[in-house]
Amino acid sequence: MTQTRWTKEEIDRRFAEVLGDDADNSPGARKRRRILRAAHSLFLKQGYRKTSIDDVARKAEVAKGTVYLYFENKAQLLIAAIVLEKTALRGRVAPLFDGTIPKRDRLRHWIVLALTAARDLPLSTRLLTGDAELFAALEDAGSEDMASHQADGASFVLELIEDAAPGRLTDEEKRVRAETLVGVTFLAPSMLDPRFRGALSLDVYAATLAEMLVAGIAGRKRK
Repeated sequence: MTQTRWTKEEIDRRFAEVLGDDADNSPGARKRRRILRAAHSLFLKQGYRKTSIDDVARKAEVAKGTVYLYFENKAQLLIAAIVLEKTALRGRVAPLFDGTIPKRDRLRHWIVLALTAARDLPLSTRLLTGDAELFAALEDAGSEDMASHQADGASFVLELIEDAAPGRLTDEEKRVRAETLVGVTFLAPSMLDPRFRGALSLDVYAATLAEMLVAGIAGRKRK
């Protein structure tokens, strides 16, 4: 598996590709962000299919043509709205890249983030729970892009596994574990339901499960 070495700069670059420069306070940049916030709100409130570009333009208080200056179609607007939502986790993601936690703890920290993210990412959570409208929209935007995002996620987890258990796993074992951990993140919405966690809070449940998973991965001795 070809790996990208993930850094804060790389993450910021990828956010900027979709959302633009955070520091850009020009009228155009502010207008683009207003359109995105309007779209995110409407997608949550009335669903993707029932939200039109006209609706977004009205809520953002811009002309319909202005929306198309920044986004080719509604599917691209959806992708950007999902990315915008993920910026809410930037502060919690920072320890993965700033060197403030040990390498082994980076994997544990990522797992906790992944398992609790549904609490803060309502639009992304709808995708994880199988919202047919969102899946169809993302497929219209390009299935290759979706596959690329999944591969990126596995690539990053592969890096975290290697840092947590250097030299203890073969490349194939790391690949399988990375893909398995990415798959576990699809359980995150279920963890919002207290019936799933019993008497445990979401944070305690996620932290305990993360500890168990990391112990299983990093504690294994290579044959």
